[in-house]
Amino acid sequence: MINYFEVLNVSENAEIEVIRSAYKALAKKYHPDNTKLPKDVAEQKMAIINEAYQTLLDESAKREYIIKLHCANNYEKKVCYEPKKSNDEPEQKTNSDINSNFVNKGDGVSKLSSLISYLVLIVIIISIICCIMYFGPKLLVDAWCNIKDSMKQIISTFSS
Repeated sequence: MINYFEVLNVSENAEIEVIRSAYKALAKKYHPDNTKLPKDVAEQKMAIINEAYQTLLDESAKREYIIKLHCANNYEKKVCYEPKKSNDEPEQKTNSDINSNFVNKGDGVSKLSSLISYLVLIVIIISIICCIMYFGPKLLVDAWCNIKDSMKQIISTFSS
């Protein structure tokens, strides 16, 4: 995971003005029109700098990013730290608490559940192809009906 604080060379508790000035200095240095670097390299650097700036400029996005960064760094310990708004000690959270933040609030399906659904679908499709090659096309129609029913069950399981 890219550490945006290292990209902009600022601390996690840096004020917005410090983040802005760091961004402006790096933008002047690495902008494709102002640098001696190859254009594609400069564009890649600017893309990362812009992404870091946009993330750290928004307080809520910055807090979410810090949580993800600490989770990635502390994955072995299975403990994540969410910084509080004050200068107190960070609040300790477990990975299960953090994972609840990754649920898509719109339809209740988590990213992991979606990934599992896609993997199941891929396995089913590969199985159908193998069956068609072995049994013939009539099996395709029967298999398609079974896939539709199975996917409806899978989606309803993960949606609830």
